Amino acid sequence: MQKNEIVLKASYGKMSGIHWINNSSHQGLPILALHGWLDNANSFVPIAYNLIHAASEMVAVDLAGHGRSEHRPPGSHYHFVDYVFDVLECVAQLGWKRFVLVGHSMGAGIASLIAAVAPKLISQLILMDGIGPISSHSDVVTDQLAKSIRLHQRIGQQVKLKSYPDWDSLIERRVSVGNISRNAAELLVKRNAKQGDEEIIWLADRRLNLPSPIYMAEQQVLSFLLSIEAATLLIKAKQGLLNQHSTSAQRIAAINHLNLVELAGGHHLHMENPGLVSARIISFLQSAS
Repeated sequence: MQKNEIVLKASYGKMSGIHWINNSSHQGLPILALHGWLDNANSFVPIAYNLIHAASEMVAVDLAGHGRSEHRPPGSHYHFVDYVFDVLECVAQLGWKRFVLVGHSMGAGIASLIAAVAPKLISQLILMDGIGPISSHSDVVTDQLAKSIRLHQRIGQQVKLKSYPDWDSLIERRVSVGNISRNAAELLVKRNAKQGDEEIIWLADRRLNLPSPIYMAEQQVLSFLLSIEAATLLIKAKQGLLNQHSTSAQRIAAINHLNLVELAGGHHLHMENPGLVSARIISFLQSAS
């Protein structure tokens, strides 16, 4: 197995990631992995060493504004649907005609839309503690946009990045806000930050913390989910986020050919119990091929 950095070109700028290559004779379709909000490609390092044995190659990207990928230009916003364009541009550069799509949390929401609009590309879809994007009710869209405008105006085009006195401070901060183990937090922050002259610089775009100007209506989300054709595996964490959402049951029912597995663990169960998660994924890929 080879592991390399990869840089792809999206319309907004450079999109970085990690590329694993299977050099053995036992190879399956390539795998593309999409991480969650404020995570990065390192999210998939713990399971990649198992999954690569079931694939010809695997790429985990840093989504726009995350990890080592470039930020969106000044004046731009992080509209959820734009990630779909970014990812499909990268797939075109990779030259993949058909592949397995894996997404965690926000990445699972992006993967859900990609599987719906580009069904010929997706062989199997694997969602981890996420299904579809965030939605909102029609009676709150005006307030949502107004709030987003106010906060965007407040932050303006400030370019100064957050900093921390040392790596331990940043890792502990990530643990405290994410209900995540220290080992997993350290793996994530090592790709989302860099050593400065005297401090640790947090690289993620500050605008990622601002609320979206607008969210889809739930019926729109369900329309996308109903359009998914690929065999789908949803791995739900017992102590994760999906069990906290009232929309989860209806969304799960909307996807045809969906296999649901619930495993003990929190939202980042693929990082904290990688052996069990990757075993379930490999079993699904073998049964669906």
